[in-house]
Amino acid sequence: MSYNLISGMSQQYFHTIPSDTDLITTTPTREGIFKYLSQIGFDKFPEFILDILTKIEGHKALDVTDGQGDEKQDIITINPQGERCLTQCKHTVDYKSHYNGDDLDLMVAACMRKNCKESIFATNSDLTPQGKKYVTDEEYNRGFINPKDCPSINYWNGYKIWEKIKTNQDIINKWFSGLGQVHGLRSFKFDLTIYELPFNKSKLNESDAFDNFLNILSKLDWIEEISNGLHYKATISDEIQVNIKRWFQFTDGLDLNFVLPEDDLSFFNKPLFALTIEVVLNDSKEKFTPRLIQKTIIQKFSDDVLNNLDNKNWWHLTASQIKSFIYLHDISEPREIDLTSAKTVPNPY
Repeated sequence: MSYNLISGMSQQYFHTIPSDTDLITTTPTREGIFKYLSQIGFDKFPEFILDILTKIEGHKALDVTDGQGDEKQDIITINPQGERCLTQCKHTVDYKSHYNGDDLDLMVAACMRKNCKESIFATNSDLTPQGKKYVTDEEYNRGFINPKDCPSINYWNGYKIWEKIKTNQDIINKWFSGLGQVHGLRSFKFDLTIYELPFNKSKLNESDAFDNFLNILSKLDWIEEISNGLHYKATISDEIQVNIKRWFQFTDGLDLNFVLPEDDLSFFNKPLFALTIEVVLNDSKEKFTPRLIQKTIIQKFSDDVLNNLDNKNWWHLTASQIKSFIYLHDISEPREIDLTSAKTVPNPY
């Protein structure tokens, strides 16, 4: 008996494997967070927590009082609902030591004495599993006939505290000068590689498609050609001005893991046609997200240029790392840093 094996290929795709850097977050490790907070010092910890309450949580400060026990202070505030709130601060140099439910039991009695409807147990370390269960299961209100008469209890451990403050530059700069004291210039840049597919090693002149792209680009009303085919200026919006320069990019400089087309090893060193996109923002003090601005620019290229090209082929777009200059004022020197990793860009055309 003989068999005939039949194989075929209906369509060919090119993909990139996500870089390891895409899996990394900018948040410090859990242990690192606890270390940062333990360095504040027990005498300054209540002031630090009060900053979070007033600048992030919307509380109004009333009083800070010394309490019983080692390194413990109480903060009385008015929460956004107009209720009195008691925050108990427990700081420890040994951030690996945890507090249990006994400390929370004492808070209930303290709230009743001070006429507070809300309480927060704030520590730079953490609660034991028993202590967390005490809060999540609301075990503290079991002795009350009407549970609504019992003050609510919440807890902030080191990790929760970091989640609250990590995007607040006022607090980061005040309490963690080593983390926050950089001043960024309101500009950044990235390379956008533009490659026509399907991949064809025998194609004699791959620049024809890229030149066609630039030809359409140069005729758009939001583009101004500065140098013949080499330099353009674009107005994306009132807030975003862009310089566009014709350039090239190598695959090994894109911080991406490519699946090699047709197992062609020369693809690693192959120069890809690219545009260097230099983004300059206006003098507004508002915060911005480079990745979203990058997405807006690329989408505008897709809508106004790629949509008008021959649809018999398709396009592979890769945005390189977004880079920016920052100024480290402590040492008075600028540095270029990566703000994001590279990524391939979905293109519908």
